[in-house]
Amino acid sequence: MRRNVALLLVIIFLTALCVMTAKPAWASSKMQGQTFGGPNDDALTAMVHTSDGGYALLGITTSSNSSDKKCLLVKTDVSGKMEWNQTIRLSHQDYLGSLIQTSDGGYALAGQKDFAIYGERYSTGGKGLDFWLVKTDEYGKIEWNRTYGGSVHDSAGSLIATSDGGYALTGYTWSFEPNGFWLVKTDKSGNMEWSQTYGGDVARELVETSDGGYALAGTAWFGPGNCWLVKTDENGKMQWSSVFGEEDEHADWVASLIETSDGGYALAGKSTTGYFSTVYSWFIKTDVYGNKEWVQKYTEGRFGSLIETSDRGFALAGDKLDGNESYDFWLIKTDASGIMEWNQTYGGGAHDSAISLVETSDGGFALAGVTESFGAGGTDFWLIKTDGYGIVPESPSPTSSPEPIETWPFTTILVIASVITVAVSVGLLVYFKKRKR
Repeated sequence: MRRNVALLLVIIFLTALCVMTAKPAWASSKMQGQTFGGPNDDALTAMVHTSDGGYALLGITTSSNSSDKKCLLVKTDVSGKMEWNQTIRLSHQDYLGSLIQTSDGGYALAGQKDFAIYGERYSTGGKGLDFWLVKTDEYGKIEWNRTYGGSVHDSAGSLIATSDGGYALTGYTWSFEPNGFWLVKTDKSGNMEWSQTYGGDVARELVETSDGGYALAGTAWFGPGNCWLVKTDENGKMQWSSVFGEEDEHADWVASLIETSDGGYALAGKSTTGYFSTVYSWFIKTDVYGNKEWVQKYTEGRFGSLIETSDRGFALAGDKLDGNESYDFWLIKTDASGIMEWNQTYGGGAHDSAISLVETSDGGFALAGVTESFGAGGTDFWLIKTDGYGIVPESPSPTSSPEPIETWPFTTILVIASVITVAVSVGLLVYFKKRKR
């Protein structure tokens, strides 16, 4: 009898010990990834692959119950775990949507500064919106900022670091004639060196070309179609331009522009065509003079980013309808002629849209965008890493929260087990005392 009681005590003790020392199980997750944000609506606008192998993400966070709006800059390590974040308070139509890492390890951000409301000291005595360039240190703390503009509205949509250590910004101007594309070149401290206007409508993408000039892409009011590619020399003087599209098309968004390894250009965007306003995505390749070599069209989704891959093919990221009237991240890999080799989608049943894409040193891909499916509520930044075929490994743990999500009510079980252990122990002690009597 005493052996049985002793065995019972050992079993109870070991059970309680296992319960108290066991780590709570993580809830299963559909895929590996990291989300950043809180209960607010967070809209990612850009991502860069940083020199240390990590990632920097830029976006706008807006409180759901107020007009409080901030620019959010997040830095992660190579595994996507957050190292730090910084916010910049925004007023009214202030916006920072373009991001690069600078040669000193810091960051530069560009967008628009709203001077129309507060009557602040204007960059050139103007009102309304101005180009806005912000330089930070390696931890995202502002070192300086500059604005450029005139008496009406001027807004920057794209920013690059130039080979001479300065910066170039493009967007649109309503302040200077001809209205439309505006290219601003600065030195390393943000002091304007020169600017050029070209007409058209809105320049959304900018690259420095291998000959030291610049290529700008955006929309223009003339056609057929209105996707407009402009090539300039090193001083911003136009050398040539090309318009793409059909007579019944309206190329209302240019999402990405790159210079390709053969000296030509590749562009991605979306168009609306026909009486019923059919929306489709397009992917165009040109030669070095902007002559169209081929075009690929997709009716399934929308593109947000385009890169040339190490095998001289291409990869595009965006979003695609998942069959439930919601969108998933969409990644497409093509050959050098734009023929699809494979594609993958990633999502969780709500709206998830990829904005930015990079190829990683291991031959895989990193995609960043916004998610409603994962995260803390509203829309959050979402960063995922794939292998070279777009495959994402199963996640051993969800990463949308710093605290583990328990599959069982761990605390409740611990309390119950402890109470049972104490009760049984007391009961056995009483029992043995009675036996001795």
